[in-house]
Parts: sequence; structure tokens; C-alpha cells
Amino acid sequence: MPRTFLVRQPTSNEHMRQILRYSDIKFLVFDFDGTLVESNKIKEMSFFRIASQVPNGDTAMAAVYCANGLTRQDIWRRWITEMGLDMSHYDRFLHQYSSEVDELVARAPAIEGAVELLLYLQTASVKVFLSSATPEKNLKAIVAERGWSAFFQGIYGSPRRKAETLRDAVLPLAEAPEFIAVVGDGEDDRLSAEQVGCHFFPVGRLSAGLPVNAQYNLSKIRSLLSEG
Repeated sequence: MPRTFLVRQPTSNEHMRQILRYSDIKFLVFDFDGTLVESNKIKEMSFFRIASQVPNGDTAMAAVYCANGLTRQDIWRRWITEMGLDMSHYDRFLHQYSSEVDELVARAPAIEGAVELLLYLQTASVKVFLSSATPEKNLKAIVAERGWSAFFQGIYGSPRRKAETLRDAVLPLAEAPEFIAVVGDGEDDRLSAEQVGCHFFPVGRLSAGLPVNAQYNLSKIRSLLSEG
């Protein structure tokens, strides 16, 4: 009997989870920050450090930063509005943030097991994609600087939303959502998988609060996929 596992998150109206053989996964879609690279804290610290250049800016940033699934552009626009500043300041803050953060993320440590999993997937019959809230141009530059471009069939970032990437870029290739699994550490990753109807591996901060049998990390995912 082939082993099966449960990775799809149930909605409030869903009474059964979909059961899948590991070997059925032919498309893996990875989030980037906090999933493959230790960069969540880098980004958070930069947002708050730059915002604190303005009196009470860090307090306003705290109110904005807690929202789920925002791009860096969204965050700075909302912060400027929250601060009552003129939108003419937007380009300056966004440029300062991007110049600082992109260089740091390109040099940030990989999440444990990330490189091993990506190398394994190069030898497996699985197509691998990257889907992030980072601006696509910046994301591609970061990935190239890390020497990771060859790992991915496609690299997608904002302004494209994650559910849009799944629907428009991955699903047409997979033909059915049950052949796709998303790997991510954020609610936007989980929601994108739910909206498209594909499977989801919660990792990192999103995995931490789940029951032990529902927790994943990249090494575990590699092991499960290699077992078929």
C-alpha cells in the first residue's frame, strides 16, 4: 500500500481532508522569506528602523506590519497614510528599504534543509516554483545573487498575488490542483493554496502551533517525497 498524508488545510465548510500519495505531487510552489531563507527578522527590523526615523513612526509601523500578506509597497503606502505624510515621500522610503533589505536577504542563511531539498528536487520528477510578496524584479535578482536561479521553473513576485501565481502560472501546467503543493510559513501561503484547492505544507512559524503530526520542515518534506 502506498503511504498517504494529509496536507490540505480544511475550511470551515469542509468535513474531509484530501488524501494524497507523495508521488502524486508533481509541482511544488515555495514561499521565500522564512520558508527557504532566514530573512523574516531582517525585513521586520528594517521596516521598524527606517520608520523610526520619523517621530512615532515605529508605533504606526506596528499597526501596519501586523496585517497579513502585504507587499513592501503596500506596507509603506499604508504607513505613510497612517502617519499623515504626503505620498511624495513614498519613493524615498521604499528605495531606502529595498536597497538595504535586498542585499541582506541575498546573503542571509538558508533555512535548515533548504539547499538539500532543492538539490533533491532537481533529480526528481517535480517542477519547482517560487512565489513571494517581494517585487518580482528584486526577487529574481536576490535569487540570482544566491546562485539559486536554476532550482526554479518560474520565479514570481509582486504585484502578482500568490493565488494568481497558482491559478495563472502553475495550474495550467499541472492540469489539476491535486498535483500541486504549496510550501510556506504565512497565512497568505495557506490561503492561496486553499483558494486554488491544492495541498499545503505549513513550515516555520505557521507550523509551530500545529499538532506534531501536522508539523513540517524542509528536511521532513524531502524525506517524505523521496519515500514516494
